[in-house]
Amino acid sequence: RSSLAVLVIYCFLAMKQACVRKLGRGMDQAMSMVLLLQFHFLFYSGRFLGNIFAMMAVFFAFRFYVVKSWQDTVYIITAVCVVLRFEVAVLLLAVALAMIIFHRVSVVEIFLWVVQAGVVSIVLTVAFDSYFWNKITWPEFETFYFNVVLNKSHEWGTAPALWYFTSSLPKMFLASNVFFVFALFLRKTHKFCDIRMLEYAFIFLFYVAAFSFLPHKETRFLYPIIPVAVILMGYGLSKATGFYYKSKAANLGLFVVSILLLMVNVLPIFLMTYVSSYNYPAAQALLDTHWIFEDYKDQDFILDRSRLKLIRQKYLETYLTVNMKGSKVVDSQEILIDLLRTEKYQNCILEADALVHIDEFSAQNGVSLFLERPNWCYFKTEGLSPGDLQIFTHALSREPHVEGFENVHHVDGFS
Repeated sequence: RSSLAVLVIYCFLAMKQACVRKLGRGMDQAMSMVLLLQFHFLFYSGRFLGNIFAMMAVFFAFRFYVVKSWQDTVYIITAVCVVLRFEVAVLLLAVALAMIIFHRVSVVEIFLWVVQAGVVSIVLTVAFDSYFWNKITWPEFETFYFNVVLNKSHEWGTAPALWYFTSSLPKMFLASNVFFVFALFLRKTHKFCDIRMLEYAFIFLFYVAAFSFLPHKETRFLYPIIPVAVILMGYGLSKATGFYYKSKAANLGLFVVSILLLMVNVLPIFLMTYVSSYNYPAAQALLDTHWIFEDYKDQDFILDRSRLKLIRQKYLETYLTVNMKGSKVVDSQEILIDLLRTEKYQNCILEADALVHIDEFSAQNGVSLFLERPNWCYFKTEGLSPGDLQIFTHALSREPHVEGFENVHHVDGFS
C-alpha cells in the first residue's frame, strides 16, 4: 500500500511538472498544497481500488492534455475506460467535447483514436482476465451492463440528485473549493473569466453533472476527476497568492484569504483521520478476540474438541435421517452440511486452537487475512441459521446476542 501511494504521488508530480511548464511556476506549490490538504486523497491513495488505478492513469492523461498532446490523452483515457473503470467513459466524452469546442480537434480524429486504443485494450483485457477467471470475460463491460443497461446500480443504495455537489465535493476539497471560483474569475484584465480554465471547468462540471443522474452515488466515483480539480484549484490558489495585481491591498487581501482557507482545511483533516481510525470495528474486534483468548485460554476459552466432534456427528446424522425420509432440506442445512464435510473444518477440529465464524458485516468492516493467526481457523460461511453457529468456538457478529454464545466484548465504530 505504501508503494501504491508512492506511485500515485509520482503520477501527480508528472502532471504537475507539465502544469508548471504551461501554466506558470506558481502552480508548483499551489497544486501540492491543494492536493495534500484534503483528506480523501491521502486516505485512499494506498488503497487497491480500481478508482485509484484509474486516477493514476488520468494524472498522466492530463499531463499530455496540458501540453496539447491530444492523441496520447485519448489513448490513455480510452484504455482506462476499457480495462479499469468503465465510468471513465464519461470523462472521455467530456474531454472529447472540450477538444472539439475549445481546440477544434476533428471529431473523426478523436473517433479513430478511441477505436485504435479501444480495440487494443479490449484484446488485452479479455485475454488477461479470461485466463484468470477461466472463462471468456470482459469485466468492465459486465459492470457497464449491470449498472447502465440493466440499470441495477440502485440496488447498492441511492442518494439525492445533487449529492455530489452538496455533500461529496465539499467533504473532498473542503475550503479549497473556493479556489475553483478564483481560477475562473481572478483576472488582471476586464474579461469575464479565464478562458484557459474554462475548458477544465467544463470537463469537471460535465463529469460530476453526468454522474449526478445515476441513482447510486459514491465519493470514489469522483476520483478520476481529481486531476482536473487539482489543476483548477491549484491555478486559483496560484493566482490568489501570486501578487499579480496593481493594488497592494488586493494582493494582500487575497493572500491572507488563501492562507486562511488552507488553514481551515487542517482541522477537518485531523477530525476525519481520527474518525476513520474507527471505521473498521470488526478488525479491532478480531484483534481483541486474540488478546482475550490469550488472557483467558486456561479458563473460559479452552477448546472442547470432543464437543465439536459430537455436534458435527449429530448434524450429519440428522441430515441423513431427513434425506432418508424424503423430507425437504432447507438451504441453511445444506450449507451447514457442506461446511461440516469439508476437509478444512475436520482438520480444524483436530488441530486448531479456535474456530471463528465471521459474519457478513464483520467481513466488510476490517477483517482481513493479515489479521489471522496461524493456529486459528476462520470461516466466512454465509446463510447459516443462528443456532448452527455452535459448531464454532467464537463468533464475530454485529448482533448483540448470538444463540449459544456469551457476549464477552464489543467494539464501537462510526456509521
